[in-house]
Amino acid sequence: MAIGRVSAEDVMSMVAIPSETTAAMDGYAVRWSDLKSASPERPCSLRVKGSIYPGTPPGAHPLRSGVTYYIATGAPLPKGADSVIRVEEAVRSERNMIIVRRAIQKGKNVAIRGEDIHGGQRVVRRGQVLDPTDVSLLIGVGRQRIRAYKFPTVGLLSVGNELREFVPAQVNVDHKHRDGRITNNYLNLVSGFVTQFGSEAISLGTCQDDVASVQRAVLSGFEKECDVVFTIGGSSVGRRDNVLNALETVPGARALYHGARLVPIRPSGVVMVRKRPVVIIPGHAVSALLTFFVIALPILNLMSGLSTLSRRVLLTAEAKRDIVNDRAIDALFLVKLEIDEKSGGTGSYYFAEPLRWGSNLLFNLSQADGFVRLLPRQTIARKQMILVQLFAATPIAKSTWSFPRG
Repeated sequence: MAIGRVSAEDVMSMVAIPSETTAAMDGYAVRWSDLKSASPERPCSLRVKGSIYPGTPPGAHPLRSGVTYYIATGAPLPKGADSVIRVEEAVRSERNMIIVRRAIQKGKNVAIRGEDIHGGQRVVRRGQVLDPTDVSLLIGVGRQRIRAYKFPTVGLLSVGNELREFVPAQVNVDHKHRDGRITNNYLNLVSGFVTQFGSEAISLGTCQDDVASVQRAVLSGFEKECDVVFTIGGSSVGRRDNVLNALETVPGARALYHGARLVPIRPSGVVMVRKRPVVIIPGHAVSALLTFFVIALPILNLMSGLSTLSRRVLLTAEAKRDIVNDRAIDALFLVKLEIDEKSGGTGSYYFAEPLRWGSNLLFNLSQADGFVRLLPRQTIARKQMILVQLFAATPIAKSTWSFPRG
């Protein structure tokens, strides 16, 4: 099914829609010149010659002056007709005549051939995400198949000696197992958003935080035909953080970057391994999800045939209180949105409530609707308007997509 896929080609219509000039309303096909002087004082009369319905061959009922045909919506306009009088605008007499008491605009209630789509018109462009209306349009112009980009398959690997797989029956309420290890939870967090954005998420499980284990696990993802691998955890430069070292020691590997001047995703990175990207994601809930939206999603966009800035949902809101970045580098802050009750619940005006700072506050993350970015030493004052990027896979409207040029 093409819905949700990204078109890999421009599609030009080989047909015109409508294919013939047709009636846009149920009524009577007329020559405008026959009725141009009609008024309540001087009504015009026309003889009804017959009826025309959709499927009637064009030109089967030529129309001469003083004559009309009843015509149904979508039926081809008879040769010589240029307008349609709606049923309710004409009085039909017993002698098979209609009486019209006012003039209409020439061409009224008529759909001109090619008015919707003309032959040679581009109806889908390369890089366009296809929704049900696009698929309906393609069917309408006679296209049954379309070339589309394949969404990348994402391998997800959690790194950490303290982790074990999620087994519901073995998890205590404090999130820890009896052996002291914790649940591999953030793989599920990132996997959910990967799936929402149309990609297949393949769990590579957990591995020990040592060079050999990380290398083996990442390469196993490529053997499983993953197009990209996300590692979660072990991203920093501590003694037990070996992900970067493990990736860089693979023959031919090339680090694109490691360490962003942006908190709380500072330990993130991207390394090309065997010509495929590996995204290094920090092992804390907030940091992991923000890294997905800021770093990983643009990579998925490029691999899906989109521009890097696609699939971002941005919304303007009023800061409910001050948001302060007292650091010397950029910072991302989680916010919760509230609808202004005075707007009648229409959602036309939003307040952004900043949430408590912390890279691993899972409850805060569950309350957040999105995030804002602040420059070094920047303060967003209460009541100031700010741009919020939402945690969402589906844009508010098509206009929020960003298509490649061309």
